[in-house]
Amino acid sequence: MMHRQVRFAFYDGLIAALDVLLVNAGFGAAFLLLWRYLAQASVNLSAYRHTILAISLTVPIVFHLLGLYEGWLRRSLRHVMYSVVVAIVVTCISTMALGFWSRQFAFPRSVIVLAAGVQIVMVSLFRFFARRLYRRRLGNRRTVVVGESRESAMAIARKFEQHSHGLYLVDRCFAISELKPPYEGLGSHETVVLTEKLDNKDDLVLHCFRQNKELLIVPSISELTVYGAEVLQVDDLLVFGIQPHRLEPAEEILKRSIDLMGAAALLLVTSPVLVAVAIAIHLTSEGPILFRQERVGKDRRVFHLLKFRTMVHDAERYSGPVLAVEGDPRITGLGRFLRATRLDEFPQLINILSGDMSLVGPRPEREFFVNQHEATFPAYELRHSVKPGATGLAQVMGRYDTTVERKLHFDLLYIYNYSLVLDLKILMQTVMVVLQSERTAGINLKKPLPDRVSHVRKLDTLADLERAAE
Repeated sequence: MMHRQVRFAFYDGLIAALDVLLVNAGFGAAFLLLWRYLAQASVNLSAYRHTILAISLTVPIVFHLLGLYEGWLRRSLRHVMYSVVVAIVVTCISTMALGFWSRQFAFPRSVIVLAAGVQIVMVSLFRFFARRLYRRRLGNRRTVVVGESRESAMAIARKFEQHSHGLYLVDRCFAISELKPPYEGLGSHETVVLTEKLDNKDDLVLHCFRQNKELLIVPSISELTVYGAEVLQVDDLLVFGIQPHRLEPAEEILKRSIDLMGAAALLLVTSPVLVAVAIAIHLTSEGPILFRQERVGKDRRVFHLLKFRTMVHDAERYSGPVLAVEGDPRITGLGRFLRATRLDEFPQLINILSGDMSLVGPRPEREFFVNQHEATFPAYELRHSVKPGATGLAQVMGRYDTTVERKLHFDLLYIYNYSLVLDLKILMQTVMVVLQSERTAGINLKKPLPDRVSHVRKLDTLADLERAAE
């Protein structure tokens, strides 16, 4: 049997090869459609031929950075389609840049624009049918969730029901105390989910391996730190080396250089829009254009974060520090647009140039909330070992209303697995987040606090819990 990593590498390589083929087929189709309208068609085609190798190398890089290989079959269709559109647009912009850099000025812009539309259709259809085939064969996996309590298992089950997109069908939930060897309650389930606070789960994990069950584990803070740890050997003792995360001097220099170049370039490109936003804020509401707020940065150093003001002036004069909620009356009409498009965040580029922030890192929080979070989650202080970022892994993987604990998991995963490639992936995927306005929505206070599963099959334990909660 082919090893799992080798098998997935083979599949990803095959998908990447088909992506390259479809993108180049899109350019070929565009040339065919526009051939009679091109004054120097043969010269134009020759310019494309000179850049075809560079384009073919760019495609898998861009698609990889936008998450279109590893784990893409498990994502929602809308997320995949967003990724495809952004990937094609970035590829076409890169093609224009490659043509200019290689002095292939005869590569028509009209061909590139038309090709983008054809490529989006072809790649989207390919991904749609591949995803549909995968889910037809492997979807609706009978799943059981095991937690430290029924309530915690229910919370995870609700997540799977709402966001697994048909891959998993949760029909049993257990507290760990209810399961004893030989674990008859797991029955014929294909997938077992373990929550993050389970103790003494080694025997349960071994049982799942013996029964050839898929095992999904929600990691605890300590388990997150082990991910990517250095493997050491002390005589015949296997040791995982984990150290408090600090960037190496070379990494700091490279990251800072990218921050300076990226922030300066973004400020230059977006300056006309930012000036227009500043004028609009001044004309539509009273108060300063920029909103300055104290945030906690690296090594707990406090700095003033800059944003375009989106709320009425002195919005927290009487309430004190509170998070924005869905339909918050303090947010101005223009402010809702700025939040939805993320334009209110762009002044943070000044914070990046000044050295208080980085392009990528954990989002900085106010000291009032930092003290609260550290009292509840002691590991929260580890976020301050790196510079805060304008965007981060928690922002591209979660939502505005994602819980503090869930965001902390993503922040620590980023800190303990930092790499330049990871930064590039987060920056690319931030573009997709900006295109999804629902990701900016405030906390919904009308949402029921108890996590429930609304649809299950043959689920006695969940039914009992539902009746007890009503």
